[in-house]
Amino acid sequence: MAGPTVVTRASAAVINGQPIGVWQGAGEPGWWPHETPLPENITVYRALDDLAASACAAALIITDTLVPLDTLLADKILVVYRPRSLIAGMGCRRGVPVEELESLLAETLQESDLSIECLAGIATAEIKRGERGLEQLAERHGVPLSFFPAEELNEVFETNPDAITSKSERAHGLVGVWGVAEPAALLTAGADELLVTRKNTARATIAIARKNFASAGNPS
Repeated sequence: MAGPTVVTRASAAVINGQPIGVWQGAGEPGWWPHETPLPENITVYRALDDLAASACAAALIITDTLVPLDTLLADKILVVYRPRSLIAGMGCRRGVPVEELESLLAETLQESDLSIECLAGIATAEIKRGERGLEQLAERHGVPLSFFPAEELNEVFETNPDAITSKSERAHGLVGVWGVAEPAALLTAGADELLVTRKNTARATIAIARKNFASAGNPS
């Protein structure tokens, strides 16, 4: 993120024709209209180091990570854009309060150097529909809460077993699913791998995936 003064300076650099560099590590790739070419003074760099070494006056960084950029790009006007690119798959016992789920979500993202501003959705099992803590968590962050039936969650364990790190015999015996957090995150993100594998507390679980904007799911 950037303050209004920084954004104003970056905008002025664009208008004045100064060289501008863009680097994207996450988010929707089609952010620029394909029928309109980028202005000649704007260059998209494949590598962040290449942008850092360039003579660009300003840098637009599109990322969901919390990696410090001020030192690397100290000579440039820096604008960081946070795309809605992260999906949190979550499971919990009945009645877990939103504060406990919020703490798990925030700590997991912070420990993984991921920005909570980039949360795009929360996903869980169909059997958790009506779970107030999960509903309140989604409401707090203004993101959709998605639900998957047991059959779809279990299918991920067969079709993409390398992406799954845990399989619960207990959960399968109780509610008919081998796991919730990891497959729910993968399904909603349309991803083949997890950014953060299953983490759990005594009463809740979480896993994080980055959205594949070409194929991300849209469950009810």
